[in-house]
This record gives sequence, structure tokens and C-alpha cells, in this order.
Amino acid sequence: MCICLGIGSPPKEPSSRMIDVLKQLTVLYVEPDAQSRIETLEVLQAISAKAIAAADGQEASSLFEVHRPNVLVSAQVLPDMRGYELAGALRALEPQLPCVLIDSVAEPENMLAALNITPKPAAYLIKPTDYKVLKNALEEAAQLLLRQGRCMVRVSSDALYCAVDGTLLRDGSVAALTQHERRLLDALIQRRGGWVHREQLLIHVYDDPDVASEAGLKNLVMRLRRKLGREAINTRYGVGYRLRMEPQHVLLPR
Repeated sequence: MCICLGIGSPPKEPSSRMIDVLKQLTVLYVEPDAQSRIETLEVLQAISAKAIAAADGQEASSLFEVHRPNVLVSAQVLPDMRGYELAGALRALEPQLPCVLIDSVAEPENMLAALNITPKPAAYLIKPTDYKVLKNALEEAAQLLLRQGRCMVRVSSDALYCAVDGTLLRDGSVAALTQHERRLLDALIQRRGGWVHREQLLIHVYDDPDVASEAGLKNLVMRLRRKLGREAINTRYGVGYRLRMEPQHVLLPR
């Protein structure tokens, strides 16, 4: 069972993008039971880019210093502390660290204690867990990273885009995109390097059909090219536009 505690109502990323984000994650998993630790670690390694395991809070703290993981997944009952206490200790080093807590039973005392840590856990799981439950929990944690602006999209060889606030990082400088530029870039990103027809872009970019025009879209593409790089967007006559490279999600270092 999964109880989501820290995520509100904002819409989630499309599944294709979320898979990209999950494959960037480094997960720290803490579980005192050796067999459970081995089995769940294999699942986490299949979902994320990297997963490392610890048997108690002290070992977890040491591993955190070395690997600086993006997400903590911890059993609530550890030999030397509770899972929510470990989350609090690690957040002294990384205040916005997303965490997922796992309990053997739904203990009201443990759940209330977890609710009191800030920010709240992305998810609170009750054993037994499986691939789907763990994947959903990590997706909730990844949503937190997205909202923090930690996860950006590489849209060209030298440009990173933050969909949360619409900023573009290129050559060490930050540029803001207009509403129409953001809509255009979002549409191109969603096609993951595939061609997007002009008619589709006109509908996606412009609210008012009376404002939408081929000439306006062409000028918009030109302005976006100046910000991304001239070679970032390809044009095919009679078809439409696409990003030259397939967009990739990137987790920024702290």
C-alpha cells in the first residue's frame, strides 16, 4: 500500500518524461533485514540509474556523504533510529531531500511522526512492496525534484530548459522564455525529437485561432532558435519542426 503525503494536486509529467527522470536518480535504500534489502535493492536498481543500500542509520549517513543520492528510501524501524529521524538528519545536509518511508504495519505513531517532518515524505509505504508500488513512490519523489527546478531538459548541445519556471540555461547565462516560446518548446520536447506539424503547433501555441498564423509561427521559431542555438531546431518544408537532438532529462548537482 502507498500513502502519498507530500505531493499536491499539480499535474504529473507524461510517463515517457518520468521514465527519463527516474533513470537519472541515485537512490539510497536503508533496510536492516538482509533478505529484504537484497530483493528490494534489485527492484530499485531496475527503476533508477543507481541504487545503494545500508543496514542502519549510521551506515546510511556515511553513504550519503560519499554518493549524495537524490532520494532516500528507508524502513521506518532501524536498529539505531527511526526512518523519519534518519530523514531529518540527512536533511540537515540536504534540506529538500525527497524521502520514501516503508513500515511493516500502519503504525499511527510512526505515520504522525512522518507527517511532522518538513518537507513531508513523498510516499509512505506499507509492506509488502513490489515493483509497481516502488516505481510509483519514486515517481512521487521525482515530482518533488521537478518542482525544485533540479531536473532540467537538455534541448541542445549547450542548452538546458527548466519547464517549471520557463528558464533556459545556456553558456552559463539564464534566459527567460515567453509564454509562446515555452509552449512551442514544450510541444517539441513532447515529441522527443520527432516532427511536429505546423497545424499542431498553431493549435498548441496559440489560444486564439485569429492570432495564429504561419508567419507568426515562423517568427516564433526564429526567436526560439536565437535562444537555443541556430542548429537546435530543424525545419522540413511541408511538414513542420523538430528538435535536432532528442531531449534528455538531467538532474542538476546541488
